[in-house]
Amino acid sequence: MSVQHEAPFTEEEVLEVVQLVDSILLPIHDFIATLNGLAVAPETYLRIPSCQEQLQNLIDHFSVIHDLIPRPTYDKYFVSMLLARDQLFEAEARAPPLSEAGADGGPLFGTLQVEHGPTGNRHMKEWGLERRQSTLNDEELFSLVVRLKTGLGLFYGERAMMGLIKAEGHWAPRWKIRALLRQIDPEGIRAR
Repeated sequence: MSVQHEAPFTEEEVLEVVQLVDSILLPIHDFIATLNGLAVAPETYLRIPSCQEQLQNLIDHFSVIHDLIPRPTYDKYFVSMLLARDQLFEAEARAPPLSEAGADGGPLFGTLQVEHGPTGNRHMKEWGLERRQSTLNDEELFSLVVRLKTGLGLFYGERAMMGLIKAEGHWAPRWKIRALLRQIDPEGIRAR
């Protein structure tokens, strides 16, 4: 399923998109300002992953409409989103250990890494869950990534490419997309 657009957005539609983006970005920027404050409660850092997810969803969806809104408007908001994402990653790195947040030892976000180890796999089996499988075989995925990359005329990173693939109605693991992008455009990867 391919997303096709007949014409760029009208001025009213651009204004609507900008207002929607502002309504999502403003609370994220306020949260980042809170994190950069002098006295930050340790439990405040627990909101970072949900803000990162919300922001990444916004970036993924916004990158799909890049050709429908005026370039200066798109660039302004896209740069703002990328800057906010970097600031959230920096704040996550500064997060205090859980013991300071009132729990027992270890880094605040260290428990997220456990889910990828043997324990996470065991729990998935116990609960009858399976890892998500790619909706495309390797050749189809390669063709799609090449088509999207050449059709846009721009280089997008793996996250934006995942959003574009999702907009096409498919899913593939991030590591496969990363490997394909390294193969297709190694100079672009080095430049990023």
